[in-house]
Amino acid sequence: MIAVMIVIFIFSMMPATQSDQASGAFLDMFLSFMRGLKNGDISAELAGAAHHFIRKSAHFAEYAILGITVMIAIWKEWKKAKWPLLL
Repeated sequence: MIAVMIVIFIFSMMPATQSDQASGAFLDMFLSFMRGLKNGDISAELAGAAHHFIRKSAHFAEYAILGITVMIAIWKEWKKAKWPLLL
Protein backbone atom coordinates (compact mmCIF):
# COMPACT_ATOMS: atom_id res chain seq x y z
CA MET A 1 0.00 0.00 0.00
CA ILE A 2 2.83 2.40 0.85
CA ALA A 3 4.53 1.52 -2.46
CA VAL A 4 1.37 2.48 -4.37
CA MET A 5 1.24 5.80 -2.51
CA ILE A 6 4.89 6.46 -3.39
CA VAL A 7 4.25 5.71 -7.07
CA ILE A 8 1.24 8.07 -7.07
CA PHE A 9 3.39 10.77 -5.44
CA ILE A 10 6.20 10.30 -7.96
CA PHE A 11 3.80 10.50 -10.92
CA SER A 12 2.14 13.57 -9.40
CA MET A 13 5.48 15.35 -9.09
CA MET A 14 6.38 14.86 -12.78
CA PRO A 15 6.61 18.06 -14.81
CA ALA A 16 3.87 18.42 -17.44
CA THR A 17 6.25 17.84 -20.35
CA GLN A 18 7.58 14.60 -18.88
CA SER A 19 4.05 13.45 -18.03
CA ASP A 20 2.91 14.19 -21.59
CA GLN A 21 5.76 12.05 -22.93
CA ALA A 22 4.76 9.19 -20.64
CA SER A 23 1.14 9.26 -21.78
CA GLY A 24 2.14 9.98 -25.39
CA ALA A 25 2.73 6.32 -26.25
CA PHE A 26 -0.78 5.37 -25.15
CA LEU A 27 -2.19 8.38 -26.97
CA ASP A 28 -0.42 7.38 -30.19
CA MET A 29 -1.82 3.84 -29.96
CA PHE A 30 -5.32 5.14 -29.29
CA LEU A 31 -5.18 7.67 -32.13
CA SER A 32 -3.91 4.98 -34.52
CA PHE A 33 -6.90 2.86 -33.55
CA MET A 34 -9.26 5.81 -34.05
CA ARG A 35 -7.72 6.63 -37.44
CA GLY A 36 -8.50 3.07 -38.50
CA LEU A 37 -12.13 3.51 -37.48
CA LYS A 38 -12.53 6.93 -39.07
CA ASN A 39 -10.55 6.26 -42.28
CA GLY A 40 -7.57 8.39 -41.25
CA ASP A 41 -9.48 11.57 -40.41
CA ILE A 42 -8.92 12.69 -36.80
CA SER A 43 -9.79 16.23 -35.74
CA ALA A 44 -7.71 18.21 -33.27
CA GLU A 45 -10.75 18.27 -30.99
CA LEU A 46 -10.94 14.46 -30.94
CA ALA A 47 -7.18 14.20 -30.33
CA GLY A 48 -7.48 16.62 -27.40
CA ALA A 49 -10.42 14.70 -25.97
CA ALA A 50 -8.49 11.44 -26.32
CA HIS A 51 -5.50 12.94 -24.51
CA HIS A 52 -7.77 14.13 -21.69
CA PHE A 53 -9.46 10.70 -21.47
CA ILE A 54 -6.14 8.82 -21.31
CA ARG A 55 -4.71 11.09 -18.61
CA LYS A 56 -7.88 10.91 -16.48
CA SER A 57 -8.04 7.13 -16.93
CA ALA A 58 -4.47 6.85 -15.66
CA HIS A 59 -5.38 8.84 -12.54
CA PHE A 60 -8.45 6.69 -12.00
CA ALA A 61 -6.38 3.51 -12.35
CA GLU A 62 -3.77 4.73 -9.85
CA TYR A 63 -6.37 5.47 -7.21
CA ALA A 64 -8.34 2.29 -7.97
CA ILE A 65 -5.19 0.26 -7.29
CA LEU A 66 -4.67 2.20 -4.06
CA GLY A 67 -8.27 1.52 -3.04
CA ILE A 68 -7.86 -2.21 -3.73
CA THR A 69 -4.67 -2.38 -1.65
CA VAL A 70 -6.38 -0.54 1.23
CA MET A 71 -9.34 -2.95 1.11
CA ILE A 72 -6.97 -5.94 1.11
CA ALA A 73 -5.17 -4.54 4.16
CA ILE A 74 -8.46 -3.94 5.99
CA TRP A 75 -9.71 -7.42 5.08
CA LYS A 76 -6.53 -9.07 6.38
CA GLU A 77 -6.72 -7.14 9.66
CA TRP A 78 -10.40 -7.99 10.03
CA LYS A 79 -9.68 -11.71 9.58
CA LYS A 80 -6.91 -11.53 12.22
CA ALA A 81 -9.08 -9.67 14.74
CA LYS A 82 -11.72 -12.42 15.01
CA TRP A 83 -14.41 -9.83 15.71
CA PRO A 84 -16.69 -7.93 13.38
CA LEU A 85 -15.32 -4.67 12.11
CA LEU A 86 -17.85 -1.95 12.81
CA LEU A 87 -17.85 0.79 10.19
